Amino acid sequence: MGNNNRSSWYERLFIKMKLKQSIRYRSEKLFLGMPLIDIAWGANKDEGETYGHARGIIAIGQIASGPIAIGLVSFGLLSIGVLSFGALSLSLMLSIGLVSFSGLAFGLIAFGGAAFGVVAFGGMAAGYLAVGGFAIGKYAIGGFAIGKYIITGSHIDTEVIDFLNNYASCMVKSFNLPKPN
Repeated sequence: MGNNNRSSWYERLFIKMKLKQSIRYRSEKLFLGMPLIDIAWGANKDEGETYGHARGIIAIGQIASGPIAIGLVSFGLLSIGVLSFGALSLSLMLSIGLVSFSGLAFGLIAFGGAAFGVVAFGGMAAGYLAVGGFAIGKYAIGGFAIGKYIITGSHIDTEVIDFLNNYASCMVKSFNLPKPN
């Protein structure tokens, strides 16, 4: 296959779907002054846009902003995208939010390959409570842990178990940690 076939798959897909190069849909129904659904994908030459920016209660676009935002770059209460910013943020690459799930996650509670937050879970985790293969925090649990109080395969500080019993007792049960004496 030459470059011509590789570059035209996108065009063939739109032709097969009987769509133009860009997609625009905005519902007539409004809620709190915003369209209920707004979809914007691709350039809109009439308005001078080189990309789609959707703004609505449910926003879907290359850039999406609204309470529920789905896009390459998304901003919302529930935000899903490659780059995602929101209260509950789900992303493939980078997310920043109160609760974040991503390859690189920043949040109050962060889950990711690399996670940074007050509570962080990840391959590499840093936070007040950090759980991961490599964990850094005041309370750190991991294969390699750095912190004031740690749990590793060879070392258990009972302060970590006390902290978890007080604030996250479900973790004590799920990690099958011993009860402090």
